[in-house]
Amino acid sequence: MRNLFNIGARIVFGLLIFAVLVAAILMRPPKGLSEFDQAFYLSVAYDLNHHGVFSNGVIDDVDSTIATPPPGMFFGPLYPWLIVGVTKFDERFAKTVDCGVEAHHGKRPATDCEIYVRPMHIIHALLLTLGVLAVARAAEVLFAGPMVFWLAGVLASGTLLADANQFSFLMTESTTFSLYSLTMLAMVMGWTTSKRRYFVMAGVGLGLLCLARFSFLVTALIMPALIFINARFVARPPTGGTTISVLTFTVAFLAVVLPWATRSDLRRKIRLDRGIRVGRARRAVRIRPDDRARVFFGLPLLHPRNRPERRPARLRGGRHSAFPVRPVEKLLSDWQWAALDARRRAQAARPDHRRAGSL
Repeated sequence: MRNLFNIGARIVFGLLIFAVLVAAILMRPPKGLSEFDQAFYLSVAYDLNHHGVFSNGVIDDVDSTIATPPPGMFFGPLYPWLIVGVTKFDERFAKTVDCGVEAHHGKRPATDCEIYVRPMHIIHALLLTLGVLAVARAAEVLFAGPMVFWLAGVLASGTLLADANQFSFLMTESTTFSLYSLTMLAMVMGWTTSKRRYFVMAGVGLGLLCLARFSFLVTALIMPALIFINARFVARPPTGGTTISVLTFTVAFLAVVLPWATRSDLRRKIRLDRGIRVGRARRAVRIRPDDRARVFFGLPLLHPRNRPERRPARLRGGRHSAFPVRPVEKLLSDWQWAALDARRRAQAARPDHRRAGSL
């Protein structure tokens, strides 16, 4: 009966913290969707919704409101995925995200956008509440006192309330606080009980934390060392199976992080391979200095006559030519292809044109 009362009291305590945090965040004045880092995550979520591509958001040079951006790997995927998930259930919030991205690209004035982000604010408060309860439980385990739980919970809540304005932005602060607190709670439970299931939970939590912010990857190098030191020198009596504990943590962490790391590595290799092939194509297709196009393939846009706005109209056509197209030439840009085609037409018009010496 006492245990049930204790559990009920803690549930009520958590609901009270959640209500206070929700009120504190919702009472903050609305923020522009382009303030601070919000545009980064909103633009990535926009590209996921409309193009099915996880891009680099506003860092790309592509206007994603009119074209499909290339895949990116600059931002952690967790928070943009969270925004996408909310847009699937709340159409009003989805319109806010779309309007904010379009306004950022200058397609409409920002004053036309309704700033409706209440669903994300509620999720922020929920994540913060979980983080507070994790901090309180970890303090109770470390200091072995039931009153420590309540004291730590109140202190953690007061600290978050002081920064409630920060959590009203659509950024990753609430996510990282929650995941870090839950991860460290699992680590504390693993250190004190030497049960490997807690190290598995810690590995999964740290993996999710790294998918929210890549800067926490350095923690993945420290945690296994702390598990080893605790098992060998801190725990009384020293526990066995240290290697297995470290291995379970590492495997759980890699199971979460490796799929995304593999995806990013494949994208990097594809870009690198394409860059190599384009470089070979530019070396294979040689344009003489006396050609009318005056195109230098190594630095195609530095010469004033090669800039798009100064390019002659005859060089702006599409890839339509009476000449056979070599496979390597398919990698050229449109204006480089037009320059090559113009040179071939000029050579074909000369009486002394020798096909053996042409391109």
